Amino acid sequence: MNPNFSKKILLTGVAGFIGHHLAIKYLKEGYHVLGIDNLRNDDSHDFKSQRLIDLQSKDNFTFEHIDIRDKEVVSDLFQRHTFELILHLAARTGVRESSEQYADYLNTNVNGTCHIFDANLKQKAPIIFASSSSVYGDNHTIPFSEDQKIASPLSVYAASKASAELLAYHYAKNFGMPITALRFFTVYGPWCRKDMAVYKFFKAIQEGKEITLFDEGQLLRDFTYVGDIVESIFLLSTITPKETSRFGVYNIGKGEQAKVIDLVHIIEAALGKKAIIVNKQKVGEDMDATQANVDQLFEKIQFKPATTLNEGILKTRDWFLSNG
Repeated sequence: MNPNFSKKILLTGVAGFIGHHLAIKYLKEGYHVLGIDNLRNDDSHDFKSQRLIDLQSKDNFTFEHIDIRDKEVVSDLFQRHTFELILHLAARTGVRESSEQYADYLNTNVNGTCHIFDANLKQKAPIIFASSSSVYGDNHTIPFSEDQKIASPLSVYAASKASAELLAYHYAKNFGMPITALRFFTVYGPWCRKDMAVYKFFKAIQEGKEITLFDEGQLLRDFTYVGDIVESIFLLSTITPKETSRFGVYNIGKGEQAKVIDLVHIIEAALGKKAIIVNKQKVGEDMDATQANVDQLFEKIQFKPATTLNEGILKTRDWFLSNG
């Protein structure tokens, strides 16, 4: 019998892009996954429904329709269940939209995260939660390292994630709760959200429609394949520190840069079609460049993302074409 079979983990945002992949990983490893999601009705709602249907067909998966913005409901969840581990991915995502809907971004990403921390005060189960490379903001020292200051966010989304990290430190230091923040770098792959550049590019190029590039596609990003993100999280969770008071933070990225225009060319080659490009000037919320220093991650788990952009895009293409 798998020794993990009796271990129950809580996974918030389970119907999301990364949450879905992560749930599958833990289910395969024999864990019982209790997933929660508010199933927000956005452009990717149909994808969320399909991901959830996929998960509900598997053994040892339980779903509860819960919104982390509701403190009482979150508290009740922790009163009814005991967790070995909490994977907190539920969040409002996206840079540009965050300026227009700042109240909900802050309510979800900051207050909602505090609701998870508060509800866990009695159990003190280890928490791993999703932060973002956007917290580095207006920092021009590349590659980004975990010891750099995160005091210059360029968007409300970035500010909300930086705030969540600061609060995580507070809970770890003052309440003895092991919390690890993971700064994801431009994640892509199968089942990605519809608002993500990779999906938008695939769809527009396939349908012969225009795509918009900012600064002629010269922005630099550290594109990271979702499978590498999942493997990193899983390995980190198996060695979550047992100290009563600890906060940790790790970059998870490929550790390499690629221009957005290079991404477009790779997708063009994967589909065998040319893109129709419209160039625009980038908005203030966009970072010029991102790149992860993953030395601390490798030192901790002896693993770092290795899937090349070409390999990852081909895997994404296969999913995209098989899903219409």
